[in-house]
Amino acid sequence: MKALFDKFFSTQTPPEEVPQMMADLGTLFAGIVAGKTENPGDDLTSALIEASEGGDRLTTEEITNTLQLMVAAGHETTISLIVNAVVALETHPEQRALVLKGEVPWENVIEETLRWSTPTSHVLIRFATEDIEVGDRILPKGEALIVSFGAIGRDEEQHGPTAGEFDVTRTPNRHISFGHGPHVCPGAALSRLEASVALPALYERFPGLRLAVPREELRNKPVVTQNDLFDLPVVLA
Repeated sequence: MKALFDKFFSTQTPPEEVPQMMADLGTLFAGIVAGKTENPGDDLTSALIEASEGGDRLTTEEITNTLQLMVAAGHETTISLIVNAVVALETHPEQRALVLKGEVPWENVIEETLRWSTPTSHVLIRFATEDIEVGDRILPKGEALIVSFGAIGRDEEQHGPTAGEFDVTRTPNRHISFGHGPHVCPGAALSRLEASVALPALYERFPGLRLAVPREELRNKPVVTQNDLFDLPVVLA
């Protein structure tokens, strides 16, 4: 699964290999669904198999696609959250010091990273359900639009004149990096939990961790929806 998703998210995957990679992912998840249909357990796949509304159940294809989406969306974005938090701390040593001294909880680091350097840069695509006034313009009903979580997180009208700064003491710290309303990310709590375990463990083991290259040399992936790095070279100490 990891090898297939690495190819799925890589910008280096040759286009001619994509159809086979997608077919292999479909086969893998179909096998998981078949296994859980035969031997259900206390897990998400079994719950999706059993889920019904008005007597209708999800088809095998719907369950397979849902699982594939949740694993892909939840895995890559949480990696980005952890990586972006490390970059933010290592480029703001005064903020890192507050955290490592225990003066600021790791929860603040996670929420400020989600706001300041959100893993999901833009969401494609939403459609206006009615005419919407935005500044001095009207967004017509039915018009397609891109929602920029990155811009929302640095909106000075929401976060004040320091919106562009990384500040782990920021309060209140409201953001919509996990979406909002009925489409809020179902993995939000799990992602926060994973980051709250991984980050303290990383710095407890390597309190002298530092970037191995200047920040400007870190390479972002050219993907409009994601705020991802190709790699993060660090010195472990």
